[in-house]
Amino acid sequence: TPEPTPTEAASPTPSGSASAGTTAACFGSSDTKDFFSSFAQAVPWPVYCAVLPKGWSGEKGSYRLRDGGHLTISYRRRADGARLVLSEGSLCHDPTPCVPSGSGAGTTPFGDREAELIATTDPAGFAAVVDEDQDPSWLLTGTAIDEAEFRTIAAALYLIDE
Repeated sequence: TPEPTPTEAASPTPSGSASAGTTAACFGSSDTKDFFSSFAQAVPWPVYCAVLPKGWSGEKGSYRLRDGGHLTISYRRRADGARLVLSEGSLCHDPTPCVPSGSGAGTTPFGDREAELIATTDPAGFAAVVDEDQDPSWLLTGTAIDEAEFRTIAAALYLIDE
């Protein structure tokens, strides 16, 4: 399974407007962008990548193509311990819930889609989920991050069209 290389590269500030394109707008090194590109070319459904401001770094990522495909990549911010995890594909099909427990907090943009926003309890943070009961589905989780910043990052998720 390809894995991205951790990076501290600066990326544009999230704008909240997702449009389809190559991985050029995606956060991370060229290895991370190649990781997303390879996956996006191998699955028939929309793939999103994070567009993060300076201060974030890639942590780890992996994907599999069997059973419809599943991608997971995590990011962290050393300054305050914030962490994000982006998961896409066939991720909510086992008996264990794929979304952390918590309470509904309305909806939020997820790139060009609308997600259910959840204020999570364990760990404390937020989750944005699209099509939880479907295959594929999309999930962004964040800890040690406030709601406004989480919503901004979710809205800026970028649709890869490769």
